[in-house]
Amino acid sequence: MKTSKKQLAIWIASAIIVVAGAATGIYFYENQSKPVEVDQTAQTTAEANSTAKVTSITYQGQDGKTALELLESAAKIEKSGEGANAYVTSINGVTADSTKEYWAFSINGEASMVGAGSYITKSSDVIKWDLTTF
Repeated sequence: MKTSKKQLAIWIASAIIVVAGAATGIYFYENQSKPVEVDQTAQTTAEANSTAKVTSITYQGQDGKTALELLESAAKIEKSGEGANAYVTSINGVTADSTKEYWAFSINGEASMVGAGSYITKSSDVIKWDLTTF
């Protein structure tokens, strides 16, 4: 059976569409919004000992989300300001004493040089917040 050029072109175009559709599906599946996973070790310890206060929280970044967005989905927070100007004052009921403490965040072990509302995370980032004394 002889295949015409028109049939061959249709077959190739169909194959390209199938491959492109599969690649698009895989991309969106792998990059869909995932729940934020939080290191619960410190929180579990605090629950066991009601006098302990949780002074750190750690979670994985997500491509395209700010550190602040992810913190808000992982914990109950209080802040002053919004977006790039937000300043976190309390995480999970632990409020920083403004005379000597503040909530600071780091990215992959390095102190952030921008605010949490400005930092766009990557899925490879590990974000950690610590109640810090000055």
